[in-house]
Amino acid sequence: MKITTKDFGMLEIDEGEIIRFPKGVFAFQNAKKFILITKDDCPAMWLQCVTEQDPRFMVFEPDQVVEGYAPAFSDEVYKTLQAEPGEELYLLVIAVIPENQREATVNLKSPIVVNMQKRLATQVILDNNAYPIRYRIFD
Repeated sequence: MKITTKDFGMLEIDEGEIIRFPKGVFAFQNAKKFILITKDDCPAMWLQCVTEQDPRFMVFEPDQVVEGYAPAFSDEVYKTLQAEPGEELYLLVIAVIPENQREATVNLKSPIVVNMQKRLATQVILDNNAYPIRYRIFD
């Protein structure tokens, strides 16, 4: 399947790699199918909508930017992802990269949680106030 992206032009993707968001992503509830784009020389990844050029998000694995990130999820999250409590889930945090890249932040309060085996994902707003919305990547 071919998709058109703003950042990478036309890409050939494997439909089996599509990650489905049954509830969409916050502020983009109609965007339900995404692909995770990686580049060998970059720790960042791009979560790209498959059906449109936008939305697209720069994302990181949380352990790349903060130690000890271990949010707890409700039974509803596991149900949405067709997973069992305690089952390993893949986490991503959305980055905001301003003009001055040294001020880049990630949102630890609202991670994207993925069941990679089922290719299902949801974005969660954590009840835990220990995780900020804007966590600076660089000191």
